[in-house]
Amino acid sequence: MRQQMESFMKTGGMQQMMEAQKQQMRERQMNQLFQYVRNSGFDKLKQMVTNNAGQPNAFPRAEDIAGARDPQGHTFLHWGALGGDEAFCKWAVDEVGVPVEMATFNGQTPLMWATIQGHVQIMRMLISRGADIKRRDSLGATPFLLAIQHKQKLAFLLLLQRDRQVLDEMDINGCGAVHWAAYKADIMNLKFLDYFQADFQHVDFAKMSPLHRAVASGSIEVCEFLLKRKVNPYLKTKDGEDCMQLAAKDKNNPYLHTSLTALVKKLADPALVPESLPETQIIGARVGEEPKAADATTTATKEKSSFANDMQKMLDEPDFQKYLVPCMYLGAATLALYVHVQYLAVVGSEAAPMLTVIVWIMVPMAIIAFVQMTQSHPGAWPKRPIGRSAVEEIMADIDSDEKFDEKRLHRLCTETWIEKDLRTKYCSTSKMCVREFDHYCGWLGVPIGRDNNRRFVMLCLWEFFTQLAHFALIWYCIVSEAMKDNPENGVWGTIVFTITNYTIIAVSLFSHVVTLPWLLCLTSYHLRLVSRNLTTNEVMNMHRYEHFWQLVSDPKGQVKKNFVNPWDKGGSVSNCMDFWWTRKRGEFGPCLYKQLPQVDLELQTMGQATEEQIQKARYAVANSGTGQGGHAHQHHSG
Repeated sequence: MRQQMESFMKTGGMQQMMEAQKQQMRERQMNQLFQYVRNSGFDKLKQMVTNNAGQPNAFPRAEDIAGARDPQGHTFLHWGALGGDEAFCKWAVDEVGVPVEMATFNGQTPLMWATIQGHVQIMRMLISRGADIKRRDSLGATPFLLAIQHKQKLAFLLLLQRDRQVLDEMDINGCGAVHWAAYKADIMNLKFLDYFQADFQHVDFAKMSPLHRAVASGSIEVCEFLLKRKVNPYLKTKDGEDCMQLAAKDKNNPYLHTSLTALVKKLADPALVPESLPETQIIGARVGEEPKAADATTTATKEKSSFANDMQKMLDEPDFQKYLVPCMYLGAATLALYVHVQYLAVVGSEAAPMLTVIVWIMVPMAIIAFVQMTQSHPGAWPKRPIGRSAVEEIMADIDSDEKFDEKRLHRLCTETWIEKDLRTKYCSTSKMCVREFDHYCGWLGVPIGRDNNRRFVMLCLWEFFTQLAHFALIWYCIVSEAMKDNPENGVWGTIVFTITNYTIIAVSLFSHVVTLPWLLCLTSYHLRLVSRNLTTNEVMNMHRYEHFWQLVSDPKGQVKKNFVNPWDKGGSVSNCMDFWWTRKRGEFGPCLYKQLPQVDLELQTMGQATEEQIQKARYAVANSGTGQGGHAHQHHSG
C-alpha cells in the first residue's frame, strides 16, 4: 500500500512537473510569437492561426491568441491598435474573440493605445464593439486625456463627437484637458477647448491653474493665450507661488520671467490683482524686491516713464498703425496738389502746357483711387458661428466610414472656423480669412486679396506714372525759370536756385526722388507676380507649402525636390489674361510638366527622409516614367 502511494505521488509529481514545463514552454513560445509578430507584421499571425485551425496540438491557434498576454500584460489587440492595422484588429475581435476591454497591468486598453497613435478608424471599430471611452488607466487618464497628452487632434475630435462630457474628465492629480494642453504647449488643442467652452479657470489638486502648467512648460505663446482668456496670474499654488514666482525659478529659460511679467502687465485683468500684492510685483519688479523709497528723482523718472508708456500705447493702437502711413501719403499728395495749383499751373502752362494738363488730371485721380483703395474689401470669407462651423463638419467626417484626410485639419482656421482652400490665408492684422491672399499693405492699411488685387496693381501703375509726370513737370519748370534768370548756372545752380527760392517745391521734388524708386520696385514686383500667377505670401512662404514641391529623380537616380507652380495657366500671357480678365487664379492650371506620384512627406523633414521613404520615391518615379519638374519662380505678409 505504501509503495502504491509513493508510486502515485511520484506519478502525480511527474505530471505536475511536466505540466509546469509545458506551461513554461508555451509562455516562452507566446513571448517569441509576440516578438515575431511585432517585427514581421500581423498578417503572418493571421496566416499561422488560419493554417492551424482544426489541429488540436498546433500552435498558435485562435484559442491561444484570444487570451494571450506578453510579460507586460499587452494583448495582440493592443499591438495591432498601436500599429494601426485595422484589418487585424477586426479579425482579432470578431473572429478570434480578443476582449476589447482587456487592460494591461497599468490599466490601458487597446482603445487607449489606438488613441495614443491617433488611429481613428480603429478607435471607431473598438468603440462600436463595446470599448469604454471613459475607462481610466492606473494614473486616471482616459482616452480623451491621452489624446491631448499625445497631441492627437483627430482622436481628440472623435471622442468629443461621441461624448461632450469628456471635457470634464480629470486624472488622479485633478488635471483636466486644459491643464494637459497647456503643459504640452498645444495651442491648437487649447483653441479647440476654448471653442467647446472648456473651463479655463479650473485648478488641480496642487492648486495649479492651466497658466501654472504653461509656465512649467516654458511656453510664452500659451501663457499669452491663457491670459487673454482671463486666467488669473496671481493665483497661488499649494506651495504659495504665483506664475511669476514659478517663472523666476526656471534657470533654463532666463527670459521666461521677463516675458511673462510683460504679458501680465499688458493682458491681466486689473480686477484680479489681490489687494495685499505689493506694487512692485504688479508693475513687474523682480520677485522679492522691496519697494524703493520715493524721492524727487524717482518721481521724475516715473513721470518720464508714464509719458513713454502713453506714447507706446498710442503707437500700439491698431487704428494708429492702420492710418499713419495712409495719412502721410495723403499729406504728401495734398502738398503736391498745392504746389501744382500755386506754382506749376502758372509756369507750366507756358513751359509745358500738355504736361501740365496731364498732371492736372492724374494727381486728383491718384488721390481718389488711393482713398477708394483704403476702403476696399479684399474678398474675405465670413467668420462661421460656433456650433455651425467647419469644426462640426470635420468631426462628422472623422466619425464616418471614409478615411479622413488629415491635411483638412491643417487647413482649418482656428480664428474664423472655416476650412481654407490653398490660397486663402488668415490675416492677423485685419482678423479675416482673405481669398487669394497676397499681403497686408501698410501703405493702404488694408489686406490685398482676390477682390482688390487688380485695383491695387492699377493703383501702383497709376501712382508711378503720376509721380513721374509730376517730377518731370517740376524739373522742367524750375529749369526753365532758372535758365531764364541765370542761364550760366547749370544743373547744380538750378538745384540751389530751387532750394533758396522755392523751398516747398524742393520738398516736393525730394519726396519724388525718395518714393519713385520704391514705387518702381513695387510695381515691377507685382507685375512679375501677375505674369507668374503667384502671390506675395506664396513667394515668402514657398518653402513651407508642400504643393509647390515635388520629389523627382535625376538621371543618376537621386531623389530631389523640384519646384512646380500648380497655378500656372500656361505662360505669362495666359497668366496676365487670367488676372485681368477670366479671374480663375485660384484654380489649378494645365500641367505643363508630367505629374509624378508624390511621397507624403512634410517639407520641413524632406531633407532628412529615411532610406525607406527615398526608395519609395524612387519606385514611384521609376513607375511613372521620366518627367521634367518646373523651374523655381522667384513684402510684408499678414
